[in-house]
Amino acid sequence: MEWYAARTRSNHEAAVAGALKNRFPEVFFPTYRASRWIRSREVETNRPLFPGYVFLQCEESYEDWLDAKKTHGVVDLIGYDPARPEAIPEDQIGAVRQLLGNGLPRPHPYLRGGDVVCVTRGPLRGLAGQFVRNCDKKGVLIVSIDLLGQSVAVEVEPRSVEPC
Repeated sequence: MEWYAARTRSNHEAAVAGALKNRFPEVFFPTYRASRWIRSREVETNRPLFPGYVFLQCEESYEDWLDAKKTHGVVDLIGYDPARPEAIPEDQIGAVRQLLGNGLPRPHPYLRGGDVVCVTRGPLRGLAGQFVRNCDKKGVLIVSIDLLGQSVAVEVEPRSVEPC
């Protein structure tokens, strides 16, 4: 079983996740809490952590890929070759899940450079990602999904990370 990213129609992520749950053993649709202004008032809503994408786990087979592509709202499965989607490494999906369980991740621009660090203490211990220092004595740990070119970030104490 491998993880794949399904690109969805605009604002159809939740509907696609629901439809895929009926067909595949595991579907991952990460969200975060954000405030938005709707009709002159601020409202807390769940927003997709990776807008336009839902992750699913399936066999590496043409039949499963075709079944996923036939789901209403799915545009395509992501890959470098249009005929063959690329699997997403399990550790990248696991890192995003760990961030969701232990912190308050938010979308972050994808970074190509930066120091790769490992968290050595706290609830995120063992997690690896890129570290970016910000101006208020804290740092930001960035975990990326390379195939999508997107990242998520969570604040960490600089003393809790060290180079891997």
